[in-house]
Amino acid sequence: MSDSSFVRKAAEANYTEIQMGKLAQEKGTNPAVKDFGQRMVTDHTKAYDELKPVASKDNITMPDRMNAKDQALYDRLSKLSGPQFDREYMRSMVKDHQADVAEFQRESTRAKDRTFARMRRTLCQSCRTIFV
Repeated sequence: MSDSSFVRKAAEANYTEIQMGKLAQEKGTNPAVKDFGQRMVTDHTKAYDELKPVASKDNITMPDRMNAKDQALYDRLSKLSGPQFDREYMRSMVKDHQADVAEFQRESTRAKDRTFARMRRTLCQSCRTIFV
């Protein structure tokens, strides 16, 4: 994956996690789920903001909406409530972050630019620490 494709994909993933975290804060019933949602908003807003100057430098447009797959998950989760929402939200977060770690690990060695390589390693480490 090219550096610019990686930045776009990472920005899109962060944008989605922010929206999902807000949904968890709104619909979660378990305090741990609400707290996790807040952490997703905080962590992914920081990561999204850190991508902005890199994207700007390379004329990459930052996303302002979710892709169709993520929007479908958001829509499905938004229709759930109570413990069912909590369970499905957390299940989707674990699955998503495991996939992100695997992809970021793979991609961390492929960056051509030092800035991108460092950013990929940082994002990979951030994803790893979420479920520790």
